[in-house]
This record gives sequence, structure tokens and C-alpha cells, in this order.
Amino acid sequence: MKVYLAFALSYSSRYCAGVYSDIEEAQKKSIQKNGIGSLADVEEFDLDEDPVSSTWEKNGKRKYFVRISSKNTEVFRVHPDFLPVERIIDYPYRRFEITVWAKDREHAAKIASEKRAQFIVEEEFVEY
Repeated sequence: MKVYLAFALSYSSRYCAGVYSDIEEAQKKSIQKNGIGSLADVEEFDLDEDPVSSTWEKNGKRKYFVRISSKNTEVFRVHPDFLPVERIIDYPYRRFEITVWAKDREHAAKIASEKRAQFIVEEEFVEY
């Protein structure tokens, strides 16, 4: 049996607004949540399928958001549609943020750390 997930956008995030057995109902809900004139954002799944493993992986890797500050390193698994990030944030404290495709959290932290080192070498990132 197929099910249809209706997605909606809220600022920079995407969330599931409902699960339907009929694609037309899912499309209506998605358009209702996203606003008239928007396109329907619907994904189809088999009822017993694991959507995380089928859509969240790319060549055996998952997308992670990594934040490195002078205090700690935080790693979050994010949806593949999460916007790419590679930036320096100055407020409230200086930190480096990036999204990467990696095998696991440790691999994501390693990639981010290497990218941060490149920024430092290229003098694009100044430690306080």
C-alpha cells in the first residue's frame, strides 16, 4: 500500500504536514499549508518502507550540519533538502558552520574540522 506525505515549509525548515492514502488529498494539504500558488510538495512511500534509509542517504552517506566553536563541536543529521551552509558567524560568539555529506557523525566532524583549518590557513577565519 502506498502512502503520501504532504510537506510544508516554514522559514528555512521543511516538515511533514500530513500522511494520506490519496495523492490528491496530500497535494491539497501541501498547497494549503504552503499557500495558494505554490507547488505541492508530496513524497510517495510504501506503507512499511523506512523513508529515512531510502531518501536520506546518497552513496551510503547522510547529510550533517556541523557547528564548531571555541567551546565545542555540535553535529546534527539533517534532511538532504537542508540548504548548504559554509559560513562564519560572529554573534553571539565566533563559530564555523557547514553542511557535509558523511558516513557518520565522527566523519562529519572530521570533514568540518579540515574545512575550518582551510579557512584559517586562507586567513578567512580569525580566532579571537
